[in-house]
Amino acid sequence: MSSTTLKKLLPGEKLIPYGCTPGWVSLSRTEHGVYILRMKAEANPENRWVPAFNAAMMKAFDGVEKHLEEEAGDTPAALLSISESEKFFSNGIDPNGAYSKKLTLPRMSKIEMAEQAGLGMPAFARPLQLPIPTVAAINGHAFGAGMMYTSCHDYRFQREDRGYQCAVEVEIGVGIPEPEMAMFGHIMSKP
Repeated sequence: MSSTTLKKLLPGEKLIPYGCTPGWVSLSRTEHGVYILRMKAEANPENRWVPAFNAAMMKAFDGVEKHLEEEAGDTPAALLSISESEKFFSNGIDPNGAYSKKLTLPRMSKIEMAEQAGLGMPAFARPLQLPIPTVAAINGHAFGAGMMYTSCHDYRFQREDRGYQCAVEVEIGVGIPEPEMAMFGHIMSKP
């Protein structure tokens, strides 16, 4: 499915404005009760977990919870997370601050990166906290934080012809923090 297809709303789908952050994340709901959380990839082409993206994702999940409480009634519901990037579902955090320049954010020090991870973990885990089924439709690469986010969904579907998932922390030797291990434990058994 191309990104141009994803950018159009489905028939009967309506935006939930209080869950949207233009250029970053949009939230909508179909007439059949499926919430669609779209990572827009306009401001952030690889859907990197930088502070502005974290905030946009938290706003979207707050929007789902508010809509469920105030507007959804007793109708069935589920959440579908998708990316409008053709190559990346999410390329994780920005370990070198390279995207900071592209996103006009200041470069992050090691301390700021640790704080970023502390802010990101709650955002990655939000699908686990919803009282409805959650699905990640993985159309491209999901590395590090991107894989953490997918692992926090009840179901994951990935294209066979494109994209990899990887706990890049293992590859670069930085170790996996305990909260991340707990998230991975949601989908993987212990060795």
